[in-house]
Amino acid sequence: MMSLCPPKYLDPSVIKNRAIPTNNWWGNIIAHDSNAAIQPIWSNPYSLQMVVDKAPFGMSASYPYRSRFSGGSSGNNGAVKYYAHGMVREFLFSAEEILWRKPTFQVTDWADQGVTVKFTASSSGGTMVSDIVSGLVDASMNYSGLTPRLVSTAPISLVNGRPLRGRVRGSYLT
Repeated sequence: MMSLCPPKYLDPSVIKNRAIPTNNWWGNIIAHDSNAAIQPIWSNPYSLQMVVDKAPFGMSASYPYRSRFSGGSSGNNGAVKYYAHGMVREFLFSAEEILWRKPTFQVTDWADQGVTVKFTASSSGGTMVSDIVSGLVDASMNYSGLTPRLVSTAPISLVNGRPLRGRVRGSYLT
């Protein structure tokens, strides 16, 4: 299988030590494709995309229900034939050091319900790590040696309960 359809982005230290899931909800992250873009994964309720093909780089999150479209008739009591979601990068977890410089991206661990992903800055070796769990109602990123850069299509009005004024440091956005 490794020569027929080798997975991408797996940390080399885990490849030889355990079975690689081939039909998991996060499989798009490692699926080999001639296209450089990693397709979204559906952790539900969010759609997450590891953006490593073109800047701005990072992990995007979106609530796909808002961009859902459907069509056709299945012939089954009015049920639609298909539905799909547009990929809108509503929120991007990034860092100043990787926003415009391609990071190294790897899947570093996985379990039955989750996967751990890591972005590493080539300039400093700093990392962004996210533990993604199926059904988790939020998305998060742990930063080490990097300056967090969060990009949102929606306004962020408060950080740690205080209004925004210029550059802000905090841990909780509303």
